[in-house]
Amino acid sequence: MRLGLVLLLSALLLSACFPKSAIPPGPLSPEQIARAQSRIAGVTEDSLEQGRKLFIAQCGRCHDHPDINAIPMTSWPTILPSMVARARLYSSGQSMLMEFIDAVHE
Repeated sequence: MRLGLVLLLSALLLSACFPKSAIPPGPLSPEQIARAQSRIAGVTEDSLEQGRKLFIAQCGRCHDHPDINAIPMTSWPTILPSMVARARLYSSGQSMLMEFIDAVHE
């Protein structure tokens, strides 16, 4: 019984640490910009930079900045809308954030 409780508490503590946090992302590399422009129609270096600035300014207000690569790319479209709603951003903000995340995700 005691071992089961210890395992349950350990699992809860470990799950509370997800997602991993990271330092705010730096400027995009030319390779990241080129990769994003090849994948996303109409994306520009300026829109990617605006997405990066939004990520830094908004994602760190409620919690630590997440490690973008610790979250599978397939999960971001599900996670991002609820975070954008909590941050009270417009849909254009969500688009810029998603484009930025797509550009830097490895």
